Amino acid sequence: MIFTALPHTGLDLEHVVISETHRHYKSSHASPLFKEALARLGTQPEDTVHLGDRSPDLLGATRAGVRCLHIQRDEVPMAINGLRPEASVPDLLAAVAWLEARAE
Repeated sequence: MIFTALPHTGLDLEHVVISETHRHYKSSHASPLFKEALARLGTQPEDTVHLGDRSPDLLGATRAGVRCLHIQRDEVPMAINGLRPEASVPDLLAAVAWLEARAE
């Protein structure tokens, strides 16, 4: 889905790691997805933000120590096991604006 949406945003992302490519669920304890993403980016978990649209995204990111931003595609707020994302935004462009506002 992300590869379909990216051309319409004008964003140029160097690294995209998706679960379908690696055949692992993001919420799985054994999933290498977040470790691989951190290695590709060369960042620490606390300095990294995962963009997700489902509760398992939040669970996997939190288990890896990565902050999570919810892209809210419907009216259901993201929460799982008492965890909540740092914020919810309506789409990728709003996510970029949120990130840029915090980078200043």
